[in-house]
Amino acid sequence: MNNKKYICPVCGYDGLEEPVYDEIGEPSFEICSCCGVEFGFDDFDIKNLTFDTVREKWLKDGAKWFDKTAKPKNWNLEEQLKNLQLPEVKNTIDDITRKYAEMYMKSKN
Repeated sequence: MNNKKYICPVCGYDGLEEPVYDEIGEPSFEICSCCGVEFGFDDFDIKNLTFDTVREKWLKDGAKWFDKTAKPKNWNLEEQLKNLQLPEVKNTIDDITRKYAEMYMKSKN
């Protein structure tokens, strides 16, 4: 059993059960307990949303927890958002954004 946790590239929550996308670009379809994003459904849809735009909307709407029962007792938004600056998260966001940009450009040809 894998006890490793993964970080949500939208809100920085460090409790995801699997990577949001695997090495070939397949989404996990896991729903983040914090921001509620379902990877492969809510993230890069037909409106060309990015993790940044989804995050901005979530923050603007009050950064409410999707699953209130999963919210840690002493949760701190500022501390959680710092997870987004970790190199492994920044690299994941860059890789996924690049893959989707390539797919989008191919679909236009």
